[in-house]
Amino acid sequence: MKNYIKYKLYNIFTGVFFYISALIFNIFVSGQFFFVQKFFGGNGTTDFHYFFNAIPLISAIIVPLLKLNENISSYDEIIPLCTAKKIIAGWISLFVQFSVILLPQFLVPLCVNLFGNIEIGQVFSGFLMTFFYGAVSSALCVFFSQLCRAKAVSAIISIFALSVFNGISLFSVFAGNSVFFAEIIKMFSFYRHFDAAAKGIIDTRDLIYFSDVSALLVFLSVLVSEKNNGKIFSEKEKKRAFLVLLCSLFLLLDSSRFYARFDFTKGNKYSISKYSKKLTEEAAETVEISLFQSRSLLNYYPEAKNIREILKEYSEHKNISLKIYNTDKAENAKKIEQYGIFPRQIPVIGNNKTEYLNIYSAVILEYMDRTEAIPFILATNTLEYDIDTKLINLFSEKKRGVNIIAGNGMNLSADYGYVIPWLNSNGIEVNAVNLDENIKEQLEKNPVLAVFGSDKITEKQCEEIYSYIEKGNSVFFAVSPYNADIENSWYITKPENQNLIRMLDNLGFSFSENLMADISCARILMQSNQNEDGTPASSVYSQQINYPMWINIMPQKNAPQGITEYWPAELVQTEDTEPLLFTSPLSWTIEPDSLSKEKLFETNPFVIKEKKYDQEKSTRIAALASKDRKLVLVPDQYFVNSLMLGYTGGETGDYRNLDFLVNQILKLNGEENLAEIHEHSTLLSNTGLFKTYSAELFLSAKNKTLCCMFIFVPAVIVLAGILFNLNRLKMLRKQDER
Repeated sequence: MKNYIKYKLYNIFTGVFFYISALIFNIFVSGQFFFVQKFFGGNGTTDFHYFFNAIPLISAIIVPLLKLNENISSYDEIIPLCTAKKIIAGWISLFVQFSVILLPQFLVPLCVNLFGNIEIGQVFSGFLMTFFYGAVSSALCVFFSQLCRAKAVSAIISIFALSVFNGISLFSVFAGNSVFFAEIIKMFSFYRHFDAAAKGIIDTRDLIYFSDVSALLVFLSVLVSEKNNGKIFSEKEKKRAFLVLLCSLFLLLDSSRFYARFDFTKGNKYSISKYSKKLTEEAAETVEISLFQSRSLLNYYPEAKNIREILKEYSEHKNISLKIYNTDKAENAKKIEQYGIFPRQIPVIGNNKTEYLNIYSAVILEYMDRTEAIPFILATNTLEYDIDTKLINLFSEKKRGVNIIAGNGMNLSADYGYVIPWLNSNGIEVNAVNLDENIKEQLEKNPVLAVFGSDKITEKQCEEIYSYIEKGNSVFFAVSPYNADIENSWYITKPENQNLIRMLDNLGFSFSENLMADISCARILMQSNQNEDGTPASSVYSQQINYPMWINIMPQKNAPQGITEYWPAELVQTEDTEPLLFTSPLSWTIEPDSLSKEKLFETNPFVIKEKKYDQEKSTRIAALASKDRKLVLVPDQYFVNSLMLGYTGGETGDYRNLDFLVNQILKLNGEENLAEIHEHSTLLSNTGLFKTYSAELFLSAKNKTLCCMFIFVPAVIVLAGILFNLNRLKMLRKQDER
């Protein structure tokens, strides 16, 4: 059989059609990821979910055509192999063709790595499951080639069948509340069994599904072939075939009961940590976790099924019990409403209309006489963090909190409007400190303080804050010696009140007179109704420009997502402090203009982008921490200001600064493990192209990618085809000479 497979592959690899198919396959998959998903047009991401989803789309056409291209010669008829071995050899040869065509796509992750960090686990699991998908697709095409002897007809049927299996999950919108229909879709959908691997998870249920279906299709192909050749099956052989089919079905059913999931993502993003497992051991009595979830939700958000998987991991501990309620049933919906939780509406687009369905997806945790709730959740990115914070609250009855001072005269609920809701949603209660009253008693409420701005803080209040620190409490400072007119001119001035700045200097946190700028910066949209010469323009025009005074701190150890700092002051490290964050190696400093008190620095983006600086560019400190990590300083008082976040967030929003604030508060509160879990939850969306922080780097990486995937790969495929065919011609000449 080995020589027979070599023979078939040799005939295929010396044909033109295989290389045409390889060109189409690779150009389509690469083009889908880089162009259709607008990788270079602002929507670039290092998430390979869309990349792997593109492979089944083109495979539904290419694999059947590869099977159609196989030539049946007289050698195939006389070769002394049984029917089963011939069928298996045909399946293997088709699978090898698919694998060879797929190999050039391994270069895509290398190209994407030029733009940002790739998830190696996601790449590994995605490609692994792609090979399993190739095996079952090949088996399906072999089966239909035996079922229908007309090659063209069998290819058309195979294309149709693969398209249905790939896209059957789209019909889930018609399942409604039908459990049976939903389960049928789940069983036959290739996408449902491919989705977890595309995220970085290997699920034994998916491996068994693809393996079992592949083996079953090959087995059925053998039976069909033998029947077409006139074989009459005995009763014993029929019973044996029925037994194989029955065993195959039971294997699929048992795989759903006994299975394992292996999370290959960095930090095990889709499985609970050792800390979470240890946390469950603190329960003196059983914690009852109840998931109230509409089964129909899974038809529209298949990823919601991962919520159950995470909760099942928690329930593996003896102190945790899990109950799952289908809220499509009226009695279960009524039960969850007793907790004060009501359904959310999600839009469902149908034929020429949009409907809204009432959906439940809530988690209730009950321990002794206490209850905590997660009112609504659709994905698992924050689930472990949410569950752990609820468990800590249940076990200790102590809420984590933070005192916040808006020390620059701004309003905490308006100018810093995102802060309180964001902290509350992450399980941190906020005590807003009123500077018009005695702050000593207000600060005693929580062991952590956050200060935004400083020029309205009096000398007496600085003494209270210093005393607060002396007692062993922690503080997050987001302050600067300068103020910016953020709502109007963007002029930067230095306020007379420098009380807190001097206090920080006594604690070892020092500022220079300069501001920092960086090539790695925010890209902002500017609008103008004037021409470049200052005359009124006929219409308002807009332009996107890089603004180096709004520094984009690249992802690093203490800020895995990175952050943005607005007009940050230069920090000076002392023996009492250590760096927490760094700028890029291409940053520089800007000295103030001492002759202009109302405008110490030029902040006009159109002027800044053109201005050349003679200073030597180098890495600089973007945030400082005390040696004991009880104090943190970010040199930017507008760090989490709503207006500034709106400037750089665009349509989708940029919440990295808020996540960084949450993470630092947790660490300052001594909850390092919980901070790490929170960090992992935010990394799920950390797929930005941060390595190409300048236009030059982006263009260079783009050109390398285009050359690799759309010039080098096609050229190698064409060259391989030429070499194989030249070799074949050479061998034919030798045969003729003999």
